[in-house]
Amino acid sequence: MGPLRLPLETAVISLDPAEASDAVSRRITAQIFDTLLDWGPGAGDSLRLRPELLRELPQASADGLRLTLTLRDGPGARRFAADTCLGGQARTVLASDVAATLRRIDPARHAAHALIAGRFAAIDHDDPGHTVTLHLTRPQPELAAILASPMLAIMPPECVAYYDGHDAEHPPFARHPVGSGPYVLDHPRTELPRTVVLLRSPDQPTTSHPEPGLGCPDLPGASPVVLSHFLDPEPALRSFQAGELAALAPGQAQFAEVVKDGQVIADNLPAGTRLLRFPVLATTLLAFNMRDPELGRAADPGIDASHRALRQVVAMAFDSARYQRVIRNDAWATPRARVVPRGLGGALDDDPLHPHAPARSDPAAIRTRLNEVGPAGPRTLRYWTGPTEAERHEAAILRDALLPYAIDLQVTHRERYLDEVLGGRSDAQIYSLRYDADYLDPASFLSPFTCSAPDNFSGHCDAAYDVLYAAFAGAPPGPQRDRLAADLDALLGAAVPVRPIDQPEAWYLVQPWLQGVQRHPLAGLRIELLCPRR
Repeated sequence: MGPLRLPLETAVISLDPAEASDAVSRRITAQIFDTLLDWGPGAGDSLRLRPELLRELPQASADGLRLTLTLRDGPGARRFAADTCLGGQARTVLASDVAATLRRIDPARHAAHALIAGRFAAIDHDDPGHTVTLHLTRPQPELAAILASPMLAIMPPECVAYYDGHDAEHPPFARHPVGSGPYVLDHPRTELPRTVVLLRSPDQPTTSHPEPGLGCPDLPGASPVVLSHFLDPEPALRSFQAGELAALAPGQAQFAEVVKDGQVIADNLPAGTRLLRFPVLATTLLAFNMRDPELGRAADPGIDASHRALRQVVAMAFDSARYQRVIRNDAWATPRARVVPRGLGGALDDDPLHPHAPARSDPAAIRTRLNEVGPAGPRTLRYWTGPTEAERHEAAILRDALLPYAIDLQVTHRERYLDEVLGGRSDAQIYSLRYDADYLDPASFLSPFTCSAPDNFSGHCDAAYDVLYAAFAGAPPGPQRDRLAADLDALLGAAVPVRPIDQPEAWYLVQPWLQGVQRHPLAGLRIELLCPRR
């Protein structure tokens, strides 16, 4: 059997997990490395945490200030793949590796630092041994979910030191990764950053996959997996149509050729092609600059109420139906009236909490709210976004929606515009933002709205919100915490520092001979579960 071929949406940035902040890099590092915990299917469509490198779920102390991690040992223990940096031998993952990995993360070099900043007072481990103790700065119910992030995958410290990039025999660790995952990098055939070839690791235990019925036990992985970045989506589609690619997320320009009304167009695809849909833990937002003197928060209550009404007018006027049709092909996303994506809201998951995010505009209600803004007359607002075709369409949709209300939208298209917006180097009053989960917990989406958050992308600062967030952050998982998360979401809806637009979905065309297609919520397609049956 030939190699299993899959496309990459972008080039690979890094194969060092701590640096791999993009979805494509994480998709590969998730195959080469293991995390302490992982996500598996739970009841219905839910996800549940399960141990990966650990023997059991972390154990918290009564005061919530200490978390004990116990690694697998014996025949089920994971091992780092044999490599020169390990003397040519495989090695069991130890507690010291966990401690070294977490201590290594540097705020100046590693994107993973944002996940753990300010969380640990100390990290202890038994040496040699299988127990790590995390001493915490405060109770953190979300920490277990954070430890499942692919960016916190565990690495052998001697290999990080060995592969330091000082000569050809010692390339950077980001190009010569060594982990304990199901795959190893085929170095001779990999051509970073555009092509990655993975081989099944011979050094992992032969125990079955932790989720019964998943994986491909009768095919021990002799076939390599080749992942390639196509500079243009057109040849990727043609390659899928020729049966060369096992799965494909169709690009916007090709969507109408292969999908209609949520079904594949059989005449244009291999017989038996399936269309699979997976939710993506992200939220697309229309964000308001809350520091702006014309639009943001004001000390004077009357001015503040006027500014709030103007934000609500913009949020209510946004043409969600046109956005879904033009940007999403009436697919790829579900309209959403919450900041927290579906799947993280517990029992209140489907409650619409943002009254200023209607599915259809109501001109009469908008004009009523516009009367609260102040003197009638033309207004100008500045909107920043990127230069892609989709982003230009988004800007046109918002500009056209505001014109009937005498609001002129001045649009600035700029590469990496969010760097300028979030760094305070732009005059943006409104901007578009897709916010992806850093970890699978509502806090991932709610914490950026606190006053002191380093990633506070809107400038929102409200003492009442911070007090409620503190109660939420200290609450154990369960209905009370779900209720507090919903209350925080509702507060954001009243202030409208953002306008939720939708929750994206990933749509895959899948060859009829490919089984086991699952999607990891943070790393994308789960390559280790794919099972080609021809």
